[in-house]
Amino acid sequence: MKTYIPYMERTRSILRYVEDHRQTPTDLTETERDRLSDLIHEEGGELHLTTLGEMELDDTVEIRPAADVGSCKQHTIYGLSAEQIALTLGFTANQADDPRKVKFSWGFTANGKECAVWDWKGSHLFNEFSAYGPVAELGRIFGPHLRVNENRTWPENNLN
Repeated sequence: MKTYIPYMERTRSILRYVEDHRQTPTDLTETERDRLSDLIHEEGGELHLTTLGEMELDDTVEIRPAADVGSCKQHTIYGLSAEQIALTLGFTANQADDPRKVKFSWGFTANGKECAVWDWKGSHLFNEFSAYGPVAELGRIFGPHLRVNENRTWPENNLN
């Protein structure tokens, strides 16, 4: 099952707007410039923006439900409800856990790598979930909602 990642579409949408309005990197807002920072480069003293035609944005991740994914908390997903996580992953919570501590728990593979997302002792009431799995895959799925190792945010978080 391939899941569409709307986060990449936002980047693509800004690029489309910039190209349609023939803007240069100096015309961009600070937020747009931050979001596109990896696409802006300097040549001959001038700033240039990579165009849509010059880049490849992979906006899919292969997500498959998985049983018995072992996990320990590595990251946090914040700002999403259980329903939004289910919509993002493409299936409802599928892992049995201690009902006194966990209400929602998803086990899955993302591009073949084991991942998990679960609430802990009512954290779902605050739209905060624990997560396990590689940062690259979880970041592509949850974008700015991924907080890595509790102290750092996924680099793309600054691009809202």
